[in-house]
Amino acid sequence: MDTLTMVLDRTRDLYRRTWPEPGGDVITVCVATISTDRELIADLQRTFTTAPVLLLVAGQTGRLRDERTTGAYGGLLMRAASWGYAAWLAALDEGLSASCFGRAHRAATQVLRDHDQNLRHLFTVALGYPTRTAPPP
Repeated sequence: MDTLTMVLDRTRDLYRRTWPEPGGDVITVCVATISTDRELIADLQRTFTTAPVLLLVAGQTGRLRDERTTGAYGGLLMRAASWGYAAWLAALDEGLSASCFGRAHRAATQVLRDHDQNLRHLFTVALGYPTRTAPPP
């Protein structure tokens, strides 16, 4: 299993333990790499940071219409941040460098909405190169 898959699997497990909702996930994650869309990646890297992988954490805003509380959007932001920081911790534990950014990006939201009109980009996690080196032989 590659490192990115391990980070994503551990993140999903941490997130589901934190938010054990029977109604289903309200968070969606898109993995953006250089091979995805060069123009979007360049824009994201100018906004956030230059990294080999950017995890775009998006919320299902369509589900907010079903909520009767005024704090529904705030709750969605908390879930996105929870997912993002779980990914950050999982990446660090795997020996990667990582950074979190709690700022939405309009172009990322538009790309996500091309696939699902209810998605909105809320949080980004940048994953970098390993911070540990192998011990000498």
